[in-house]
Amino acid sequence: MITEKTFQGAWRIYATVNGHLIQRQYFMPKRDAISVFRHETRTVYFNWNGPAGRETVDELSRVDFDQDATFRAEIKRLKAEYSLAGMDVYISTRACANWSD
Repeated sequence: MITEKTFQGAWRIYATVNGHLIQRQYFMPKRDAISVFRHETRTVYFNWNGPAGRETVDELSRVDFDQDATFRAEIKRLKAEYSLAGMDVYISTRACANWSD
């Protein structure tokens, strides 16, 4: 994550999320801007304790959704889909060690 202060006094924050460069600009204190940016760009991982051990089966990023409610609804829907498939996944903010992009 890279932060810079603009000439107008805003904080511009850059980070890569799912291989894409994301940039946001906030007119608030730096600490608050970083907190809001992390909330808007968070990624959740669907992990599973399978026969071969714990593994990450999917990921979902907040950047792909307009609202927080739709993001949470999609997490709930995907968890239910994996449950129907017989995979008891759990949601985590960290991927498993064997996860590769």
